[in-house]
Amino acid sequence: VHDGTEEYGNFRAIMDRWAEGLGELQDHGVVVLWRPYNEITNSSKWWCRQPADQFKKLYRYTFHYLTDQKHLNNLLWVYDAKPSGRNELTLSHYPGDEYVDIVGYTMNWDSGPVAQPTHPYPKKVFGCVEFNVRFDKRKHSYLDITRDYDYGPKFRWMRDNLPYASFFMSWDRLSGPYARGTPASVRAMYNDPTVCNRSDIDWRDQ
Repeated sequence: VHDGTEEYGNFRAIMDRWAEGLGELQDHGVVVLWRPYNEITNSSKWWCRQPADQFKKLYRYTFHYLTDQKHLNNLLWVYDAKPSGRNELTLSHYPGDEYVDIVGYTMNWDSGPVAQPTHPYPKKVFGCVEFNVRFDKRKHSYLDITRDYDYGPKFRWMRDNLPYASFFMSWDRLSGPYARGTPASVRAMYNDPTVCNRSDIDWRDQ
C-alpha cells in the first residue's frame, strides 16, 4: 500500500469508515479496546504474511492516522498473536511501546493450551483477548466438551497459568455448521472468585 496507488486510496477509505464508527463511540464517551491486525501469527490473514518491518509500518501508520488525523483518543491499542508452539507472544512484529497499550493473545480451539507462556512486556497490561474451546479440525469435533462445549478446562488453565492476565474475552457460542449451544460452564467461569465482573466495580463518574 503506497501513497498514490489505488490500493492506498481503498485502504484510506476503509480507515475512514473505521474512524466514523469509532468517532461516534468517542462522542458518547465509550472507550474501545482496539485490536487492529489481530492474530499476527495466523497466516490466513493478509497482514500476517507481511515481513516484520512492513507489518510495523502498517500498524504505526494506522495509529498515527486514527490518532493524529482523525483525533480519536478513546482507543486502547491492543497487540495480540495466536500462540506459537510454546505459547509465547511474537516479538518480531511488535510495533513499539508507544503504539501499544495492551498485549495479549488469542486462544481459539486450535491453539493450546500447550505450555505456560511468558510475558515479555512487563510494563504493559496483558489480557487473553479471545478464547474458545479446542476444536479438532481433522475430526470436526470439540476436544473439551461433554454435552455442551465447555469453557471449564481452558478457563482453569488460563486462571492457573496466567496470573498476570488482567482480563479475558470468551466467545459466547459458535454459529454455522459447528454450533453447539450454550457453554456448560460459563456461569461458573464468571462466578469464579478470581474473576472481577463489571457489577463488582464502581466505574461510573470516575
